[in-house]
Amino acid sequence: MSDSLITIIMTAYNSEQTIEKSIKSVLKQLYPIYELIIVDDGSTDRTKEICCKYVGEKVKLLEKENGGPSSARNMALKFAKGKYICFLDSDDTYESCFLETMVENIKQDYDMCICPYYICKNKIKKEPQILFAKLTSNQAMLEVLRNESLGGFLWNKIFIREIIVLNKIIFNENVYVCEDLLFVEEYLHYCKNIKVLDIPMYNYFMTENSISRTLSPKKISMLNSFLDMWNFSVDREYKEIVAKRFIEQFLSFYGRLDYDRKYILELYSKIRSLVKEENISIYRCLNLRTRLKYFIFIISPQFFLKIYRLLG
Repeated sequence: MSDSLITIIMTAYNSEQTIEKSIKSVLKQLYPIYELIIVDDGSTDRTKEICCKYVGEKVKLLEKENGGPSSARNMALKFAKGKYICFLDSDDTYESCFLETMVENIKQDYDMCICPYYICKNKIKKEPQILFAKLTSNQAMLEVLRNESLGGFLWNKIFIREIIVLNKIIFNENVYVCEDLLFVEEYLHYCKNIKVLDIPMYNYFMTENSISRTLSPKKISMLNSFLDMWNFSVDREYKEIVAKRFIEQFLSFYGRLDYDRKYILELYSKIRSLVKEENISIYRCLNLRTRLKYFIFIISPQFFLKIYRLLG
């Protein structure tokens, strides 16, 4: 293994419309010491055919039955040879300096580097909020949870593979939404020094497909990610933010569900027990609007449903 090799992991499912531009953004990198591992997660379109055009010394293609991004990423991690790990979504692109800048900075005795990102929508490229910081593990875990410009995304970060391997960090294959946030938070738990760069180098393409409006059991699995995160830190502020994120999503799901709510009520009972053990006030964690919704839910879940459907 080269001390400078970066493994880029890209998972793809029916990505024929976008994956070629993503692959080309890797091939245009100024930094030459990388391998790109693409995992075709059971695509039924031309995704495999497009990827095969680029397979060679630096580009590898793995295939599997459809199982979701977590299982696809876990598969790629088993084949990864790089000292460093980066991720790229199959509908996004890197700026040409992404790998070079990230590796130069992580080599300065950091365990993770994070860069700002452009939001690209309707051919408009939105300038990001620029932050520059050097963070401890606990600071980074808090900021990733509450600061969208850092975010729990995989793709605007560089990881050290040894930290992943030694601490047996894998993607939870039963979580389909926020599985990336869960992975990032667990990784940060084992870090010491994290650097936030002031150079945007990732292009996040927001499309209608990026925002799922369908409330499926897979989307509800997001609540499990917050429960799993609870024990990553003993910091009280961290636990308050996890509880806040859980309650916000829980209320949204409860109001929108049109089938049995028993399962999410069981998850809600778990967070209530955890919060009680730590003597944390859920109300104090919430903003005024969410606090009001939660108060109505506590008084009468049935009335909450009526109000939610009226006002959203």
